[in-house]
Amino acid sequence: MKTPTPSGCKIWMCCIIFLVLFHIDLSAQECCFIPECKAQAIVFADTFTILTSTFGEAPVGKDSTLSRLNRIKSGNREQYDAFMSNINEFNSWSLDHSFAINCFTTQTLTKPNGDNTIQWVNEAISLGVKTKFRSSQFCRGFRFQMEAGLGAANLGKQSESFYSTLRALVSYTFAPNDPAIAGDPSLEHCNGRIRLLAGLSEAYISQKGITQGVLRAEIRLRDFAADPLGAFANIKLILQGSQGITRNMTSLGGGIGLEFELGSINLLYERHHHIANSSIQLNMAYRFK
Repeated sequence: MKTPTPSGCKIWMCCIIFLVLFHIDLSAQECCFIPECKAQAIVFADTFTILTSTFGEAPVGKDSTLSRLNRIKSGNREQYDAFMSNINEFNSWSLDHSFAINCFTTQTLTKPNGDNTIQWVNEAISLGVKTKFRSSQFCRGFRFQMEAGLGAANLGKQSESFYSTLRALVSYTFAPNDPAIAGDPSLEHCNGRIRLLAGLSEAYISQKGITQGVLRAEIRLRDFAADPLGAFANIKLILQGSQGITRNMTSLGGGIGLEFELGSINLLYERHHHIANSSIQLNMAYRFK
């Protein structure tokens, strides 16, 4: 077998290097070489160019970005929701396709103010936006929670007595699809307003122990700190009814609750038929994920 001459080796080496570099160049733009991926990159480039056209010069840094986004939200909530929705969709899409951001950048730079658009997108993504402003506490689905409460029964009467409860409840939260938070699977149904709960309560009231069946409805009224980093709590209205199992006592009442990510603090007032007249109670709930 003939041994390649030194000049022949150099030619082969050059060919190999060229092929490697050519492959790297193709890989670096892999998304733009796939028609469907390139088409989606163009869609995002067009969408973000339109959405950010009225945003002004892009901010730099977390604090500045949050401040500007909050001002945009106050002035035009629909445009803000559309921008956040597309940020989440873009983030999910870019993770699923190799070098998708490179392709998006290439396409965006061909648009008017492309550099500014890219800066807006980068700053929003850098916040780790998950649009939790929709209320991460009211996500669709079943949950299990435990409650413990202390209070007083027969208020204002000579027979006023200690009242305590321990409840085990299963809940289901209703939440429709929300296009403003598409792209984040963990929060796609976290814009709920109504939750139904059912379970058992073991109570000690007027020096008597009683087991009751419980039905409850909770309605989310308002979120607190609803910014792009997330609503840390919400306030909710509570409506509740209980029926005695081991003793004859019917209870109807309602109250208000302050709910956090894993639980809530609730203030409940109830009217009772038999055993006690009325009661007020503060309870704490822990919700299992």
